[in-house]
Amino acid sequence: MSATLPTTRKNGLQCPWHPYQILSYIVYLLFIVGGVILLGMPLPLPYDVAFFVVFAVVVAAVGVCAMVTTVVNPADDFKNTHLEKGHYCYVCRRRVSTSTEHCRPCNKCVSGFDHHCKWLNTCIGDKNYKFFVSTLISLTVLAVMLFAMIVVMVVISYTEPSLMEELLSSISFLHLSLVPYRIALFVFLAFDIAVLYYVLDLLIFHIRLTIEGNTTYTHFKKLDAKEKQKREEAKSRQSSHDSIQIRLSQGKETSLSKMLEGSGNAIPAITPSPVSEPPTPKSEGTKSTPSAALKSPHSGSFSPLGDRDDSFTLRRGRNGERG
Repeated sequence: MSATLPTTRKNGLQCPWHPYQILSYIVYLLFIVGGVILLGMPLPLPYDVAFFVVFAVVVAAVGVCAMVTTVVNPADDFKNTHLEKGHYCYVCRRRVSTSTEHCRPCNKCVSGFDHHCKWLNTCIGDKNYKFFVSTLISLTVLAVMLFAMIVVMVVISYTEPSLMEELLSSISFLHLSLVPYRIALFVFLAFDIAVLYYVLDLLIFHIRLTIEGNTTYTHFKKLDAKEKQKREEAKSRQSSHDSIQIRLSQGKETSLSKMLEGSGNAIPAITPSPVSEPPTPKSEGTKSTPSAALKSPHSGSFSPLGDRDDSFTLRRGRNGERG
């Protein structure tokens, strides 16, 4: 029975949807609802009109850019199949350009592959990368705008509480008092700061990649290569250290065995006691006096051998007398 090949996904709207994609839609809706109810509706005329116009434009920009990024199919068109240079995809069984990589979640080759975005449930490549960055920019503008408006409304609620209560009372279907409204503002502020931190960090990262001429894929590929090189260098240093330790231990064992062998074969030195020679009878006509016997080439000079040189000289003299 032949194995079923995985389905190639054309865009991010094709099922199955990723949980992050559903979460991104919820965040988008919460931004719209929070901005309209907590920030726009309490404003008096003509401030509410100005807010809703700007807010609608930014929200529409976020939605359009995100939708285009999701709908566009970033797959490679396989126009370079006649070229000998480039990559060969063993999954698609076609020759692709050098910037093309195969995306496993979407099961397709993506031209200028950057990364697979779980928030939009699609691959990011040459065909939709600009729309992806535009989504980040517009979402950052929206989060900053909401942050500024929330701060303004919090300040008004504390500096002009009577005015804020009057504005809230004009919204008949809310029935919000001042304290619950403040709590809702602080919750919305924390939510907005969390989204702004994540999106702004991602936007700065992609701006840096653009300046460096890298993609997300090549960036992390280089990081993996550096980490692998560091691990190999650490492993090499550790192996060199271990080999040195082994050699030192072997050298110590060899020296110790030699010392043990040498001490086992050694014969203790015995200092021979001086042997006294029997007195030799003096020849007639030869008078040997102590002063004459002590006269030697070494007499009058200091000898480090001390008494041994003197006894050696005396023995030579006596032997000469024997001859």
